[in-house]
Amino acid sequence: DYNPSVYGNQQDAFNNHTAQINLSHRFSPRTRLLTYGRFFSERATNQYEVFDANIQAVRVGGTTTIGDYNLNTSLQHQFSAKVFSTFRVYYTRYNSLQQLNEEKTGNPFYEDRFNQQFLRLENQTDIGLGDKHKLVTGGGFVGEYLNTSRYAGMRSNTIGYAFVQHEWNLNPNLNMVSGLRFDGNEVYASRLSPKFAVRYNPSEKLKLMASYGAGFKAPDFRQLYLSFINNASGGYALFGANEINAERLLQLQQQGIVGSILPRAADMAPLSPETSHGINVGVVWNLNSKLQAEINLFNNDLSGQIIFDVVALRPNGSQVFTYFNVNRSFTRGGEVNVRYQLTPALQLSGGYQLLFSGDKAVMENIREGQVFGREQGSGTVYKLSTSDYLGLPGRSRHMANLKLFYTGSKGWQASLRA
Repeated sequence: DYNPSVYGNQQDAFNNHTAQINLSHRFSPRTRLLTYGRFFSERATNQYEVFDANIQAVRVGGTTTIGDYNLNTSLQHQFSAKVFSTFRVYYTRYNSLQQLNEEKTGNPFYEDRFNQQFLRLENQTDIGLGDKHKLVTGGGFVGEYLNTSRYAGMRSNTIGYAFVQHEWNLNPNLNMVSGLRFDGNEVYASRLSPKFAVRYNPSEKLKLMASYGAGFKAPDFRQLYLSFINNASGGYALFGANEINAERLLQLQQQGIVGSILPRAADMAPLSPETSHGINVGVVWNLNSKLQAEINLFNNDLSGQIIFDVVALRPNGSQVFTYFNVNRSFTRGGEVNVRYQLTPALQLSGGYQLLFSGDKAVMENIREGQVFGREQGSGTVYKLSTSDYLGLPGRSRHMANLKLFYTGSKGWQASLRA
């Protein structure tokens, strides 16, 4: 407890147990079974001082229990020198329960129950078609089941998918990959997503790359069905798009759970899937044995991009979030990465990314002079320009990193990152 003036400890006391097993069995020279299993359980004792909806300090205590079980099995078989197939089964189950009571009265203060099961069955088959061609094909099934106090009842979803990819090595310096993926989602319509990529090596020191791909992402359970007020951590609230609307927000305001409703709430609507089309071009240049540089340029056009935003404030100032689709948006920019081997044991690497993002409808409204701002102090109203628009929330315009790696002669490794 580093700060005795604050109620509770920096780290709650906990007790956990982990067991895991790895099993490999070769039925024959061509058939092998791999299995990995893991069991984890934890019990923690909690003590907090939190603020309720009336901004009153309340001391609470209780326990949190967690159970996490994973099984990952794959059966591999070599049908011939050119045909190799893998069948995978992945299953996980996660349970958690947190129960907190007011220490002064013993009354229940907060309960958070979360039970989730996830199953994925998948087959992938690699087929060699001569010396220059390779075909990868497969498909699978995903089932997800969730029951939690954060959602209004049991939720489930199933997804079927199939994919095929063709790799063509025209010569040692030119490689092309094309592919197609099908997703059939129980909640949303089916979707076909193509991709194409090419890599050309004009010399041993230079690689040129270009690719195009289409993406599809259906909203997950959290984005659709979450209904969660975290009284144990500041009182913020997060609602899935299918669990909140203007009428429900007004009801929460009448109940005193929500204070002020923000203009963003007028845009609330059920979520649609997110789709995208992206182009990437890049170059990797090995200047010498010590120095390598990589440059990438990218442009992505998205339809229905899923983001979250604030729609209301609670009486204590905490925020109320939900999820939105951005009808038409984009992300584009470039990145540079450089790696330099200072000594045989010391490597320095660094990178920089410049990113532009935005809602296309907002930018069009700005160009048409339909968006205004107000100067602080004087209150003067003025038209916004595109330079005033900073893009989509949660996207950094500039990102940089610097890393120093050390590898010693006796197996020691160290790193410093900024």
